[in-house]
Amino acid sequence: MSRYFFRVLIGEWKTKLRIPRLFVFSFSLTPRTVILINGSSKNLWKVDMEQVEKDPTELYFRKGWSRFVRENDLMAADFLIFKFDGNSTFKVVICGKSACEKMLESQARTQTNQKKNVGENRKAKDPILVEIKEEKLDLVDSGNSSEETWDETWDEKEEDEEEDEQQEYGDINSGPRDTIMNTGEGSSLAIIPSFKIKLQLASAKRGVMCIPTDFFKKYMRRKKHEVEMETVKGVWKVTSLPHLKRGQMFARFSRGWSGFARRNRFQAGETLLFRMIQRGDRPKFIVSKE
Repeated sequence: MSRYFFRVLIGEWKTKLRIPRLFVFSFSLTPRTVILINGSSKNLWKVDMEQVEKDPTELYFRKGWSRFVRENDLMAADFLIFKFDGNSTFKVVICGKSACEKMLESQARTQTNQKKNVGENRKAKDPILVEIKEEKLDLVDSGNSSEETWDETWDEKEEDEEEDEQQEYGDINSGPRDTIMNTGEGSSLAIIPSFKIKLQLASAKRGVMCIPTDFFKKYMRRKKHEVEMETVKGVWKVTSLPHLKRGQMFARFSRGWSGFARRNRFQAGETLLFRMIQRGDRPKFIVSKE
């Protein structure tokens, strides 16, 4: 089944864009938050798919779409190709009036301007190189620490196993990693926190998986709560269970993890990428194999 659809920007497209009805039906799409990735710049935008009419196949890109339009300098008659990767992510190729990808148009304009500047400044000895940097705005929702509690209800057997669980339940490939993302209306640059785990036999087959401590401390609630895990196969609810032992913090995915791993056929030795697209009391992760 093809994962592509295209749209020509005509009519009402600046505030919303309709997803083809057949595409919605074929992939059983429902209202949710998705990520749009510009195929040339690799930047990410958070956009909501919303149902406008009573018909469930009438889905539009709405909240966050106008920012995507503005920051990608979209114009009437631009041609957009969307590829759905099944993880609430769409990669977008943007073509302009030249019938070529806009990245190529931009490169051509840059080269033309550079040649013009060289012609006008032949006496200049050295070109001036300007580097522009954008600050990352970390939108961590840390919550009210006075309301956060630790679940210390484990038995002695668990305590004996806790010291070795980091080695048993998963090897951390990379600690918290931040990806620049553009969020919806009224937001500045934000961050998609992520981490990678190389699965050991225990985390692929048993009922728990350790959460990297640095990631947990920075981005997650310090109390027992549910998180959502989404893959190409669907969405699962998994419990995040924190513990406090001898002043040290530990946290792991417990109830629901074994079913999630089994249904997605995770195997020991595979590396999983966890991208946190929603924070707060009920975080959501998009999980994919590397």
